[in-house]
Amino acid sequence: TVARMAAQVHREIAKPFRWYSIANFMRYEKPQRGRLREFTQLNVDIFGAPDDLAAFEVIDLTCSLLRNFGANDSMFSIQINDRKIVDAVFNQILKLDDEQSTKLYKVIDKSKKVTSEALDKMISEIITDPQTVLNFKRYIGLSSFEDLVDFLEENEMNETAETFLNFYNKIKETTLKAFVNYDPTIVRGLDYYTVIVFEIFDKHPDNRRAIAGGGAYANLLQIFNEQPLAGIGFGLGDVTLKDFLESHNLLPDLSKPNHDLMIAYFDDESEVTAINLAKELRAIGIKIDLNLGVMKFKKVFKTAEQRNHSFIAMIGENERNDGVVQLKNLKNKDQKNIN
Repeated sequence: TVARMAAQVHREIAKPFRWYSIANFMRYEKPQRGRLREFTQLNVDIFGAPDDLAAFEVIDLTCSLLRNFGANDSMFSIQINDRKIVDAVFNQILKLDDEQSTKLYKVIDKSKKVTSEALDKMISEIITDPQTVLNFKRYIGLSSFEDLVDFLEENEMNETAETFLNFYNKIKETTLKAFVNYDPTIVRGLDYYTVIVFEIFDKHPDNRRAIAGGGAYANLLQIFNEQPLAGIGFGLGDVTLKDFLESHNLLPDLSKPNHDLMIAYFDDESEVTAINLAKELRAIGIKIDLNLGVMKFKKVFKTAEQRNHSFIAMIGENERNDGVVQLKNLKNKDQKNIN
């Protein structure tokens, strides 16, 4: 869907262009923890930017999103890989044909979900040469960017990984360094990914799983007879996000409204003053709960507590005559008049 949209407009609009959507999706599979047949998903994509810069921005966005909920690097990690490097390993080092490569991609995708015996059996059904098997297992056993650099230098494949290593060098200079890890087993199941791919993993022992993922793609627009256009994006489902937040006690309390200030007035003559005050404060970004109708003083504080407010602005005859608003902080009980 997003490729169709990009194909229609990419010639006319400035690049890069950044799009997002929050949409309802369906999939045909057995419901299980973290995966339902119907779900809502946040999708974010960038088109027409250099792969390493676009990847940095998208991954930084996913990290910032979770950090804004209060998560830190002890709670989640971002595992990344480069499909271009995987293809080069298959073709140049392992000397595999297309059919073997396709099958081995599926093996890599499952390699951390099965026993070592089951993994050996799956590999043996595709590769028979012992040395090739050893080379493959050494590759999927790499555990850091430094291991990858050594592996590439040994096999004279530095140019193949130039974009990926540029991306890593940017990571090292930012706060993303605490979150991002290299993982050769991250390949993503979809065939259209071409370069950098990544998954966000929950570290909680009760919810060890990928909660979001994405990657770079260059050839999607070709299905609509358009020239290749670099793109990268990710998807984050509401179910996996909720599971992550609940596991780490980060889920916000959504049972009560979230306002900055409640405004109450005590006589009809103060109504217009209260309405105008609410309009002015909303215009500068303050979330206002204006009580609709005259309120008795003794009901103000009980109502404010029921609505989960921290501050109340009160206007009555005295305040109106003096040109002030009585502001009360319900948490520390401070009270003062403000012009």
